[in-house]
Formats: sequence, C-alpha cells, structure tokens
Amino acid sequence: MENAQQVFEKICETFGEIGFEPDVVEKGRIGCVRLRGDAIPLDLYFRVRARMSLMELMIHVPLTVSEESRAKVAELIVRANCAWPLGRLDLKMENGLVVWHGSMPIEDGTITTRQIEHLLSAGVGMVHRYFRAINRLIYADDLSPAEAAAEVEMAEPRGNKCESR
Repeated sequence: MENAQQVFEKICETFGEIGFEPDVVEKGRIGCVRLRGDAIPLDLYFRVRARMSLMELMIHVPLTVSEESRAKVAELIVRANCAWPLGRLDLKMENGLVVWHGSMPIEDGTITTRQIEHLLSAGVGMVHRYFRAINRLIYADDLSPAEAAAEVEMAEPRGNKCESR
C-alpha cells in the first residue's frame, strides 16, 4: 500500500458519507466515531495498518467486567466468537474491558462505503446481540455462560455454530 495517510483520509470521508463524523485521535493513525443510539452508546476506533495492508475497527463495549465475573464472561465470549463469522469479541482479563475487533484487507489502498458498512454492521451487530447476555452474567448471575449463549442463539439463530467433533 503506497500511502496509508491517503487511505486513512478516505476512511474518514467514507464514515462521513454514511453519517458519522470521526474525530481524529492520533493524526493520520487512529480515528474515533461515537455512536449514540437508543440502546448502547459505543466508541468505534479505526486505523490503517500499512505494513499489513489492513483497516482495523475496534468497538469498545461500555462496561467493565468485575474480577469475579471474568471467567464466566470469558466463556460466553468464546462461545459468541464461535457463532459469529466476522470479527471477534475480546475480554481483557487484566482490567475487564470488552472490545470487538474486526479488520479488512486494503491491499490496493482502496476502500468502499459498502466495505465499511459491512464491517460496522458485523461489529455493532455482535455487540448488540451479546451485550444483554454479558450484563446478565455480571449482574443477575442466574445463568451459566452456556445458557446465556443458548438464549442469545435462540433469540436470533445465525446458523454458523461451532460443533465439537
């Protein structure tokens, strides 16, 4: 990829075209978009990784998992990642932060509005889909991680489940 700065600027423009004005957190390197919807306020961070020819998107989930709940939430996240085809949730065990990560190749330096929309949809969709289950494991403590994952899957079947062999 020839000019990561130009690609970064194009990504900023593309976010603007779909209705989100990004704040540039680190000039030419990291951008931030704040989504303030009815359900969950989300901070999305994106960057261009020139050496890897990737656009990376990270969505910070607005909660902190208590130390006592981290093992249960970690199991739920493993189950969620198994069922979701694009991107992944991560739980930072040292501080309890939950972040969704996704990326897409941009080898030739071009990126389309449709590509960004797909990546956004995958990330925001997964966060919305599992947010209630994560909170339920933290605060209600009435389900096991397997039960919480099954509840999510029953509410909206996706079909891409991992099966043990």
